[in-house]
Amino acid sequence: MVAADPSNAVTMMNIIFVLGMGRSGTSAMTRVLSLCGAALPERILRPSKANPMGYFEPEVSLKRNDAFLRSIGSAYHDPSLRVVEEATQPSRRRQMFEAHIRAFLGELPKADIAVIKDPRISGLSEIWFDVATHLGHRISIVQIFRHPDEVAASLAQRYALSGEYSQALWLKYNLLPERASRHQPRVFVSYNQLLGDWEQVIRRCEAQLGVAMKIDDAARAAVADFLRSELRHQVSSAMSSPADGSPARWLRRTYSGLQAASLTGTLDVDGFDRIYEEYSTAERWFRAPLLEYQHRFPQLQPDVAAASAVEISPPTKPEPD
Repeated sequence: MVAADPSNAVTMMNIIFVLGMGRSGTSAMTRVLSLCGAALPERILRPSKANPMGYFEPEVSLKRNDAFLRSIGSAYHDPSLRVVEEATQPSRRRQMFEAHIRAFLGELPKADIAVIKDPRISGLSEIWFDVATHLGHRISIVQIFRHPDEVAASLAQRYALSGEYSQALWLKYNLLPERASRHQPRVFVSYNQLLGDWEQVIRRCEAQLGVAMKIDDAARAAVADFLRSELRHQVSSAMSSPADGSPARWLRRTYSGLQAASLTGTLDVDGFDRIYEEYSTAERWFRAPLLEYQHRFPQLQPDVAAASAVEISPPTKPEPD
């Protein structure tokens, strides 16, 4: 953990981190915040056919996060929780990564409020929060979430990911940022809430994060032009109630807990601790023999990879939202 340095001369800024699973509305949330007065980093990804309204992700942070994840044997599309065990340990790799984060934050536009969105930060929140706080910035979090079946349908359509793979990613990138942000001002927002009444969502951000946003006629017109309902392609009904002990139960409990937090402003921390402990214990148990198999029988891996490449190969480009 980075030690506090009261002597640093960096001008304090309010930094809002938009966290959550990809395909959950993180791009939309980030853009709405920026249209209401929060400054975006420079050199963000350009819109593409996959995301015509834009990603709003800074190219520099994407590259730095990817490089650090590779250095610890992981990646954004790694569904395991190994990042929790390896990324948080003191090391030369972490020191270099912290230096890159400091440089990135030092190049943010000078503004009262900045907004940062990069899906990889949802798995690396603790390090980013440590560095930002050390520099004297005031940080707060908007965690946006979406029905896991809708996310899975989106990933299946775009990348042919299996439902099980998508569900593991959904749990990872909702559970990890929640745990890392408990000591920061934060607000939980559902994708439905953002599309249904974005102005009320921004008012909640003001109240719960302690920031003053700009909501005027110009902002309303810009947001109305940006949030287009026709760009939403997956809509799911309420989740069914699976049998106790099944993996789907973790999804249901997590989604229900996030929904409650988005309505009441209070999250059941004890309940989320139980979900995380149950899931992480099972994930670690299955990960250990899988990694041993991969190490002990490397000659078998190419055949396995070739057989499954069409179905589960992650994209080579940054993950859009």
